[in-house]
Amino acid sequence: MQTVFEKINSTGKPLEPADLIRNYLLISNSYSEQKSLYDNYWVKIEEQIKTENISRFARDYLIMKTFNDVVNDKIYTDFKNHFESEKTAHVEILGDMLKYSKFYSWIKFESSPSNKINKCLLILNLLKTDDLYPLYLYLLEKLYDSNEAELIKMLDLLCDFMLRYRIVSPSGGGGALRAAIQRIIELYSEGYCEPTYDSLLYELSNSPTSANRYPNDEEFKDAMKNYINLSNARVLLMRIEESERYNIPVDITKVTVEHIMPQTRTEWWIDNLGGVDEAERIYETYLNCIGNLAPISQSYNSKNSNKSWDIKRENLREVQFVITSETANNDEWTEKEIIARNEDIAERAVKAVKGPSKRERPYQSKDPSSVFEAGQYDLSDLQTPMEGASVEELIYDGESIKVDSFKELFYKVCEIAYNYNKEKFADIVDKNLIHKSTSIKNTEDKDPIITTRPEFLHTAEPLLGTPYFIEGALSSMRIRVYSNQLLTEFDDLLSKFKIYLS
Repeated sequence: MQTVFEKINSTGKPLEPADLIRNYLLISNSYSEQKSLYDNYWVKIEEQIKTENISRFARDYLIMKTFNDVVNDKIYTDFKNHFESEKTAHVEILGDMLKYSKFYSWIKFESSPSNKINKCLLILNLLKTDDLYPLYLYLLEKLYDSNEAELIKMLDLLCDFMLRYRIVSPSGGGGALRAAIQRIIELYSEGYCEPTYDSLLYELSNSPTSANRYPNDEEFKDAMKNYINLSNARVLLMRIEESERYNIPVDITKVTVEHIMPQTRTEWWIDNLGGVDEAERIYETYLNCIGNLAPISQSYNSKNSNKSWDIKRENLREVQFVITSETANNDEWTEKEIIARNEDIAERAVKAVKGPSKRERPYQSKDPSSVFEAGQYDLSDLQTPMEGASVEELIYDGESIKVDSFKELFYKVCEIAYNYNKEKFADIVDKNLIHKSTSIKNTEDKDPIITTRPEFLHTAEPLLGTPYFIEGALSSMRIRVYSNQLLTEFDDLLSKFKIYLS
C-alpha cells in the first residue's frame, strides 16, 4: 500500500482531502491489514461514488456526524480531529463510510431501488440542493428500510421547501440554509424528535432566522411574478402540471422552458406590444416572469419560437402539457395576457407546492446562541430548543438543587434515581436500557450510558458511593434525552423534575 501513497505524492499535485483521508484511514501496523482495509472498504467506497466525489462525500458525511459546517480547505483536518477525539477505530470509520457511500451514490446519481425516491432526488438535484446532502444521507439511512413511505413524504416536502427557497432566495446565502439543515440533523440525531414528515415540516416552518425561513405564499407568488430562473421555472411548472394531472409519465430532463413572448424581439413582436418603447418596457418587466414561461418537450420545433402569435399559438396548442397548451386560448399575447397568466400560475403554484405551517416559535435574537427564553421548564420537555442555555437549578419534588452545567445535572438525576430505587436502578443498568445507538466500545451490545464497566464509556465519571459509572461526554441535548429515558423507567419520577435555565 505504501506504493499507492507514493504514486499519489509523485504527481507533484497537492493532495486532495480524499487522498489525505485515505492515507490517514489506511495507516496500519502491517501491510496485510493495510491491504485488507483498502480492498474491503476504500476500493468499494470508490466504486460506489466514484473517486472524484470522495472529498465532497467526506465533507457531507462529517457534517452529518458533527452537525457543524465544514469548509473545503479544512475537510481533512476536521475529519481527523473529530474521529481522533472520538477515539474511533479506523476500521469502524471505514465500515460506516462504506455504508453511507451506498446512500450517497443514490443521491448523487438518483440510483436508489425506488423510482419514487429517485424522482424526488432528481428534483432536488435540479434545484442544486447539495447543501442538504447530509440530511438526505441521514434520512436514507434511518428510514429506507424501516419506513420508505415516510421517507418519500419527507423528500417530497424537501422538494417543495427548496423550490420555494430557491425562487424567493431569502437573504443569508448558503450559510444560513446549511445552518438550518445542520440543526435539523442534530435534533434528529440527539433525540430531540423523531425523523418524521410532521417534525420536518415543523422545524422547516420554525427556522431560527428569517434567512433560512420557509417562504410563505405571498412572497412565493411575488417572487415568481417578477423573475424566475429557468431551471427553477421548469421544476415549478411541471410540479403544477403533475399536481393537476395525476399519474402522467413525464421525464423532466426531456422538458425545456419556452418564452411565450420570445427572447428575440422581432419586428412583429415589437409592433404587437405597441412599438419600440412599450416593447422595451414590457420585455424588461415580463420576459422572465412565470406568466411568460411554459414547459415544452424537446421535440418542439424551436424554429417557431420567434414567429408571430397566430403561428406560435397553434404550435403551443399541440404541446402535451395542459399548462402550456391552454395558453392557446388567448387570441393575443400582450402585457394584459401575461399579467393575467402571472396571477393564474402564481395561485396554482401555492396549491401545488406545499408551504410552511403556522409559525409557533419566534425568530431567535441576534445572539445565535439564544433560541430559548430564560425560565423554568419541565425536564420532560424535549420540544423546546435549549441550545446555548445555561442551566442553574435542578428542581426535584419542589426542592432546588444548584447545578453549574448539564453534565452536573445528569449526575444529580442519576444519583436521585439510584437512591429512589436501588433495585430498579440496578435492573436498568443490567439490561442496558439507557444506551447509545452505537456499538463501538461494547461490541456485544449497544454502548451504555450507565454501567459498571468504565471501559465501555468514552469518558467514565464515577457515580460516587455506587458501583456505577456514567458517560461524561454528552451534549446537553443527549443529557435531556437520557434523563427522560432513565426517569421514565420509574413510576411518576419524571414528573417531579424541573430545570431552570438562564
